[in-house]
Amino acid sequence: MSELFKKFKNKESGILLYSITPPGKQNTHERNLEITRKRIERLQNINIDGLAIYDLQNEESRTGHQKSFSVSSNLEPVEYYLHYVRSFKYTTPPIIYQAAGNYSVNEMKGRLSLIKEKGIVLVGPPSKKESAKTDLLEAYTQLSDMEAPLGGVAIPERHTAKGDEPKRMVNKQRHGCDFFITQVVYDVERCKTMLSEDYNYCIYNNIALVPIILTVSPCGYQKTLEIFKWLGISVPKWIEHDLLHSANPLANSTDVLKDIIRDIVSFCLKKNIPVGCNIESISKRKDEVLASFELVSEIEQIFTDANI
Repeated sequence: MSELFKKFKNKESGILLYSITPPGKQNTHERNLEITRKRIERLQNINIDGLAIYDLQNEESRTGHQKSFSVSSNLEPVEYYLHYVRSFKYTTPPIIYQAAGNYSVNEMKGRLSLIKEKGIVLVGPPSKKESAKTDLLEAYTQLSDMEAPLGGVAIPERHTAKGDEPKRMVNKQRHGCDFFITQVVYDVERCKTMLSEDYNYCIYNNIALVPIILTVSPCGYQKTLEIFKWLGISVPKWIEHDLLHSANPLANSTDVLKDIIRDIVSFCLKKNIPVGCNIESISKRKDEVLASFELVSEIEQIFTDANI
């Protein structure tokens, strides 16, 4: 069992992940190898517990936001890990996202069994309008025998809209969910409200709190903000104004994110909520990607300062 999986099992704070999206199916094999080579070179220079690999879905039916940019079809995450990431002998354990509605249980089990040590994050359909091959809770039940920590997605914005995110989270825990990774966080109040109500719901129902991994992503451009909105990420107007009118929006963004992590980590530790962080770059812009890698060590220091 890897150190990462021990941390999940022991419900520890301080778990640090970095997330990537598989490259496009339309690329040549050589092009995707080159993309992966550059990623691995950067990943080898940072200290993380796990590498999350996303399984993308069209979010328009959930968020209602139309995309104003092109989105390519991406490689399936298990395929990407096996044929690209693993070829560079990168040993950090993967956290594999699976959009449960896109696959049967046997399809997921068949692919995931090819990776010896992994975590699995199960994602439901973007909305009830979407048909699903596998019910999300059924997927947790059926995959619980794979001897891998199972994760879920927590979305503060969904809690603001529907008020039931803690119930969703606890229901997933009852079916085998061991940890949660949030959507990108820029709105501290929404996130703390969700965390607080999840805490109260768990305490009231005598349910153990599991690690909550907060996702952050730098933002230096208007186009990146548009991607955030398409994904349903809430960015408070004052932060949006500061980013767009700053002399250095990207540096401003990383400063904001560090303040957000300090604030939420302090909040979680006071309530004994296990908390970690997941860093990514939503855009492919080189400066935003490099800023996301620099952010890893800065958040690691925040954890150190907080004694976690």
